[in-house]
Amino acid sequence: MDKDNNLVDDCLRIIFNKLQNREDQNSFGLTCKQWFRIRNSTRKLLFFGQGLNSKDSKELSSNLPKIVSRYSSLSSISLYNCAELTNSTLNKSKISGSNLKTLSLNGCKKVSDKFLAKYFAGCPNLVTLNLDSCNVTNYVLKLLSNSLHSLRNISLSNCNNISDHGITSLFKGCPNINALNISHCKGIKGFGFKNCPSSMTDIIADSCWFSSRGILEVFRVKKLEYLSLNNVREIRVFNEDIKVNAKALKFLNLSNCDFLSCSSLAAIIRGSPLLEELNLSECDEIVSNEWTELAPNCKNFRVLNANGCGYLYSEGLLSLAGCEKLEIIYIRDCCGIEDHVEKFQALRPDVIVSRDECLSLGPCISGLFA
Repeated sequence: MDKDNNLVDDCLRIIFNKLQNREDQNSFGLTCKQWFRIRNSTRKLLFFGQGLNSKDSKELSSNLPKIVSRYSSLSSISLYNCAELTNSTLNKSKISGSNLKTLSLNGCKKVSDKFLAKYFAGCPNLVTLNLDSCNVTNYVLKLLSNSLHSLRNISLSNCNNISDHGITSLFKGCPNINALNISHCKGIKGFGFKNCPSSMTDIIADSCWFSSRGILEVFRVKKLEYLSLNNVREIRVFNEDIKVNAKALKFLNLSNCDFLSCSSLAAIIRGSPLLEELNLSECDEIVSNEWTELAPNCKNFRVLNANGCGYLYSEGLLSLAGCEKLEIIYIRDCCGIEDHVEKFQALRPDVIVSRDECLSLGPCISGLFA
């Protein structure tokens, strides 16, 4: 204690760090000014933005420098959907430094590409970065890759000004990337994945316009475990002569891929021996006899989402009974199978046959992107 019998700051920090409950931490800060300052100085996470209207966003943006100045130890900051945030405000807020590990600027559309290109030089230890719907260009990705060598997770969804050249630059300068989200990036065709880091395990590329070469490069990422290609284009490019080398792939989402043919799917399944969960919902190109041909290659399947596959039919359903590790199959809106569901369940009483909507695939990786 000091001469006035007050606990010194170091003692208070030890006490505060013992508090696991957020309500207790907030109550601690309300005790007195000294304790309030200690709480602020130990705070690691700051989250803003979700559900903000235009007025609230403007108010937050104008007060952000003052708010951030209270906290000296921040390692994670989210400014989700702060649409009124400008270059000047972000610069005055001094949100940077070696302590910063996680940053989300999702939806901060008024921050310019030129500012972003210079900004990341001040955040050398960033591990997770979310730039969804931001003014990201290939130039930004090139300069970003020169500074963020510790980057592991990055989300670039709805960044329509980037192409495979920017992705190639990103991979070159950030060799430790584990997870990437490029959903709705219409300028990316996929060939940039030829230079994908060996550390990459998770890719979300929903609604992208991949070329035939690009799709093949994605399926050749060596350590890839999770891949989502919902509503992707050009997936018909596979045929029986093409070899897919996805030896680590466990979770695959091909929902709403209208161009997915049986030969394409057969090539994917043959090249993915560890595949456990497969989402084929609304894939109408695979007919009953083709399901029968695919089943013998689905040895490790635990979860199969066939919702909306109109041509599954009874033969296709019964053939899937041979998938020894199957735990659940989704069959909502599948035609011609009602009379054979009981027969399937008699063959495989251990398998859950569900007509519910399947809302997710595999582990939830969206949390990786702040």
